[in-house]
Amino acid sequence: KNKTKITWKELKEHTSKDDCWIALHGKVYDVTNFAKAHPGGNIIYEYAGRNATDEFEAFHLPRVQRRLPAYCIGTLVDAPKELPSTRDYRDLRRKLWKEGWFEADL
Repeated sequence: KNKTKITWKELKEHTSKDDCWIALHGKVYDVTNFAKAHPGGNIIYEYAGRNATDEFEAFHLPRVQRRLPAYCIGTLVDAPKELPSTRDYRDLRRKLWKEGWFEADL
């Protein structure tokens, strides 16, 4: 599975527990084997065949992104255009993480 370019149509064909792909930040990940051990349980299957960027960002610490390359199988080449509000939300979230706003103050 060394594809480099994956179409939106192709991504949407991989939606089962036996064949589960998700898109994050324009990259496509085959999480079929990982999903069985996903710490968050079966919720990962809700995003099979979809762009799960914002859902991923909402429930994972930034450090989890370091684990993603092992599952990357290509780049999504024809995803729907990102809305400016979506881009702004993502930029703000990254800024707040960097500034420590999500750190617990115990």
